[in-house]
Amino acid sequence: MPAHILQEISGSYSATTTITAPPSGGQQNGGEKFEKNPHHWGADVRPELKDDLYDPSYQDEEGPPPKLEYVWRNIILMALLHLGALYGITLVPSCKIYTCLFAYLYYVISALGITAGAHRLWSHRTYKARLPLRLFLIIANTMAFQNDVYEWARDHRAHHKFSETHADPHNSRRGFFFSHVGWLLVRKHPAVKEKGGKLDMSDLKAEKLVMFQRRYYKPGLLLMCFILPTLVPWYCWGETFVNSLCVSTFLRYAVVLNATWLVNSAAHLYGYRPYDKHISSRENILVSMGAVGEGFHNYHHAFPYDYSASEYRWHINFTTFFIDCMAALGLAYDRKRYSKQAISELRISLLHSADDKFALTEKVFPEQEILEQDIRPEMREDIHDPSYQDEEGPLPKLEYVWRNIILMALLHLGALYGITLVPSCKVYTWLLGMFYNVVAALGITAGAHRLWSHRTYKARLPLRLFLIMANTMAFQNDVYEWARDHRTHHKFTETHADPHDSRRGFFFSHVGWLLVRKHPAVKEKGGKLDMSDLKAEKLVMFQRRYYKPAVVLICIILPTLVPWYFWGETLQHSLCVATFLRYAIILNFTWLVNSAAHLYGYRPYDRNIGARENVLVSVASLGEGFHNYHHAFPYDYSVSEYRWHINFTTFFIDCMAALGLAYDRKRVSKATVLARIKRTGDGSHKSG
Repeated sequence: MPAHILQEISGSYSATTTITAPPSGGQQNGGEKFEKNPHHWGADVRPELKDDLYDPSYQDEEGPPPKLEYVWRNIILMALLHLGALYGITLVPSCKIYTCLFAYLYYVISALGITAGAHRLWSHRTYKARLPLRLFLIIANTMAFQNDVYEWARDHRAHHKFSETHADPHNSRRGFFFSHVGWLLVRKHPAVKEKGGKLDMSDLKAEKLVMFQRRYYKPGLLLMCFILPTLVPWYCWGETFVNSLCVSTFLRYAVVLNATWLVNSAAHLYGYRPYDKHISSRENILVSMGAVGEGFHNYHHAFPYDYSASEYRWHINFTTFFIDCMAALGLAYDRKRYSKQAISELRISLLHSADDKFALTEKVFPEQEILEQDIRPEMREDIHDPSYQDEEGPLPKLEYVWRNIILMALLHLGALYGITLVPSCKVYTWLLGMFYNVVAALGITAGAHRLWSHRTYKARLPLRLFLIMANTMAFQNDVYEWARDHRTHHKFTETHADPHDSRRGFFFSHVGWLLVRKHPAVKEKGGKLDMSDLKAEKLVMFQRRYYKPAVVLICIILPTLVPWYFWGETLQHSLCVATFLRYAIILNFTWLVNSAAHLYGYRPYDRNIGARENVLVSVASLGEGFHNYHHAFPYDYSVSEYRWHINFTTFFIDCMAALGLAYDRKRVSKATVLARIKRTGDGSHKSG
């Protein structure tokens, strides 16, 4: 679905309460004082709840901490659970595919019982839910087995109100292990009991469903968290009892526990603090991935009454997407949201960090207008040439390349048949397919695109060897030809000289351009580009010389033979799933950057060009869907303003930089981006 349509839907589900000014009448954890605005103070936004707002007046009493009292029952049970989960990991390859899918579905539902239920609905009252949704969430919460809603909410409100003090149940000042799981293995600090016992929990005491769950929690969790997930795979599709117990129950439960615990530990110790540098909670994208959206933790502690728990709403935030879907069905309503204007008043949307957000060395360009020859003297051929105009006259008659048409048709027929074979595949086979595609995709995104086409960073020989191999695995033309076509696309975008001119429609820009002869203007202009940098690179020219036999071996033969030879997969499954289906997926995901990302989405940086921001394309292509930004600033190695947001390729390059294999990463300054937004943007940017 087009990104602009998705945004319209998300904004029209139901009325939301928008907070339009800074919410404080006091101090933010030792920070600045904001003028009190009674219309936007938390008590007015949520008159039924005030006890999750930070209390800066509370101070720890002096003196040594009390002696730890271990809860041996919890220690033994946690040890047994994790031993069972570790054994479950070894059993995953022998599980039926339905067992893995069932365990994953159970994980997502139980996670929603925590995130959308115990956390955002009952702890913070950030939205309201009708009875059917509350029933679903109370069941999902019981499936998660992380204390009943009443106790979970009481501890969580204490955590917010007395954050990073002895009255915080999982005080991160006591270290990663304590805030992760250790707090469950020892008796609570006396301050936790004292302060937690004084919180106003009358809203939950008055809710019959919450108190019903609390009354029957033990038998409920035994049934929902242990008995059902063990019996369903064993009874419904003949999974072995050991696999059902260790994978569907122990491993699944351990994963959802640790994903939730990371919000208490990693999201308080590792990450950035763009909203409030005086508090310890941080933005941690990896935590958000595991906890279905709860890793934007600096924002959440700054604005605990925002139902999205994030400024970016659906960005790596499945819980917000779920709540919005429920709102569309009329099951959720009165969702509280903090306005963009208010965030701007706190100078957040313009300069998104008080910390040094870019710790690893890189080039950041200054505020003045950037000249491409100054930042990349070795290459200027990917900068848009506005002087080029199409020649008048009708398009030349299409000449079909029947060899390509037949091969593409056969590939996609094989891929469609491969979909029907996926449920009967061994787990190793589809894991190999996913791994192969991620590596191959990096060969395109981090290799052919950001390194060789745009020269946005430099790579040492081991990384270049990896990327040239990964690029060959992807089989999307050799690096030289890929880069030549891509530079032509940037320089002459949306003209006849653009190889996949999106003005000719979705199908043409997606795959049709590969099924017909190139327009004469593509050949003429592409042939005149300066490609001397790639001609001088021996590795690129070596790949070009031996490309055909290499792709046959690496893209077709290897992924077919490995499953068949090493774990006894049938040759039919190996060919249709690990080769045809895998290859068709990576092709189509890459093509979406040419088609969907030029037709559907926003243009916050430059409204005069066809390229657009499309989050769904970015998910599919490991970060290449922030296309309006990329065409505005093709020399930025991140191809996005937001760096790691839905951008695995940038994360990969930064990891390589940390290892010393990537360096001289080009980056555009925040001030330059904001100047471009103001000058040519379409008004959809958050800072607008």
